[in-house]
Amino acid sequence: MKQTGRLKRADFAALERSGRRRVHGAFFTLSISSLNADTETKYACIVSKKVASKAVERNRIKRLCREATRIGLSSSAQPRALVLHAKRAAKGVSSGELRRDVSVLLKKM
Repeated sequence: MKQTGRLKRADFAALERSGRRRVHGAFFTLSISSLNADTETKYACIVSKKVASKAVERNRIKRLCREATRIGLSSSAQPRALVLHAKRAAKGVSSGELRRDVSVLLKKM
């Protein structure tokens, strides 16, 4: 995955000041904020230790989330900042179910 599509730490500070909208799914909560017109859509997948205690599990969820987001964002017109927060239900789910949930959230935005 190319690194330009990911949100950096410095980007999160700017997102805190801007207004955002949230959309809830079965396995993720999607926070949507607007970005400058000269940038592209950026995204981040966040999985806390409360969701998955082992790093292997957290990394798997993040990897599947990033892949599903990358595929779903191919037709995004407006530049936005997307932050996907994993829910506890995402821990033992198959990759197909995660992809479906992320695609539903991206369609709702």
